[in-house]
Amino acid sequence: MKKLKSITILTILFCIVVFILTLLDFASLHDIKNEYISKGILKHLDITLSNDPPYWTTTEGEWQLVTLSLISRFLFLIFNTIVLFYLYRQVISDNKSA
Repeated sequence: MKKLKSITILTILFCIVVFILTLLDFASLHDIKNEYISKGILKHLDITLSNDPPYWTTTEGEWQLVTLSLISRFLFLIFNTIVLFYLYRQVISDNKSA
């Protein structure tokens, strides 16, 4: 039972971290929508600028946060699948022994 409690607490903490990263992901995507300038799109549209756009228009930090959020959600889903499979096996074995 102590192992189940530890797994549950770990899963809840992981869930909270992923939730916070998802909120930051939304904020990052909002910034990207408003500030990102793609040199490839400008070239495709045949738009030339007198100077290179400012560095912040690459929104590098925002893209890194979006990537981190995606990776964490992927790992969270794998972790949850393993935990649920483990718990399912525990329930099945408890029902057989009862």
